[in-house]
Amino acid sequence: MLGFWHTYKELCQGIYKQSLRFLFGPIIGQLYVNSSILLKPKLGTLECYFNWLMLAYPSIKEKLYSAIVNSNDLTKTVLKNIKFIFESAIPFVSINFSFSFL
Repeated sequence: MLGFWHTYKELCQGIYKQSLRFLFGPIIGQLYVNSSILLKPKLGTLECYFNWLMLAYPSIKEKLYSAIVNSNDLTKTVLKNIKFIFESAIPFVSINFSFSFL
């Protein structure tokens, strides 16, 4: 029998895996220069990344919105995906996991 945390872990890894190329890869590459990027990080590492991103998001939100408006089609798609990760995917996983223990 799997615990409540297992679904949370799988959702976090799915978000990370799907956005590795356009979000997590470039960010982690800038933070940890000359280090390899983990393809399947531990849950604690993912939570740390998600928390860092959610803390930084308010300061870049307006820039992201203006970049979406002023970009071409391919870039706009990537930027909309980043917006989705920040505004829907990470909050959905975080909120649903916290309610599973109530």
